[in-house]
Amino acid sequence: MSTLAPAGAGTSGSIFLPDEGPDGARKLVTKVDACPAFLLAAHPERITVMGGQVIPCFTKVKYRAGLNGAEVRELPGGRRVVKLGAARDFWIEQGWTIIPIDKIPASHGKSYLWCPDGRPDVHLLIYEKCFAGSDTIACDEERYLEFCTYLRTTGVLPAPALHVLQKLLDVKRVEAAREADRAEKNRAARPAAERLQRDVEAIEHEIAAQAGSATPVGGNSITIDDEDASPVAGARSDAPTPGAVAELAAARAVLEDERAEIAREREAMASERKRLEAERKRAAKAAEATPPATPPADPQAG
Repeated sequence: MSTLAPAGAGTSGSIFLPDEGPDGARKLVTKVDACPAFLLAAHPERITVMGGQVIPCFTKVKYRAGLNGAEVRELPGGRRVVKLGAARDFWIEQGWTIIPIDKIPASHGKSYLWCPDGRPDVHLLIYEKCFAGSDTIACDEERYLEFCTYLRTTGVLPAPALHVLQKLLDVKRVEAAREADRAEKNRAARPAAERLQRDVEAIEHEIAAQAGSATPVGGNSITIDDEDASPVAGARSDAPTPGAVAELAAARAVLEDERAEIAREREAMASERKRLEAERKRAAKAAEATPPATPPADPQAG
């Protein structure tokens, strides 16, 4: 430090320069929320539209101990391995297809997951981009659609069923019509209206490509032996007897009489309340019209 000689009276001092070490400039990292590693899972009933293409609407099966049935195993050397055995079975039983982590086009690499520099606690799809000092996540739509197409062409995922496509089409048509009405009044709504219309056209194209391929689920006819069946066709042994029907009718009549009596009592109470309110108002008006009483004169006054 250099000694300074302050002007005028006073004590001497020295300048201050903080020592931040050889790498004083800290490298910024992404501010995206932490996320454990995961596997993608697709369900036949969950689809969406992106970029004019019908694609799966994935969910994440996360590699977190205790979540989704995942288990953690400790290996020699401090290495930890997460086992998804129970979780995988659970999701498959619910109709989901687990996408292996290496099922991607060869030009996309070896895994569909990656970790940003400086954030080993963040796991993203390779089709997601993040930025230093920001929590923004952007999607590489072109490569993501290539990934979805790859899953279908390689047989990892089947084409969406016609009834699922039709259900999604009905929803998109309603949204497109609503947005088109807004676009007629507001130009700012036009891009959304055009996008929804393209979604409708993409679904219609997908349906046309699969026309005639829908096969309803088959089955077998069944019969049921009714042990309570009456010997008389169409009759049952537990049918009410005429006496029981008469008793039920009498009970209903009594109930209706009681309801009518209660209604009459309520009407009488309402009339009484109205009468009392009218008397209260008349008394108030009479009190306002009556002049205040004049106090008697004081005989001793002046």
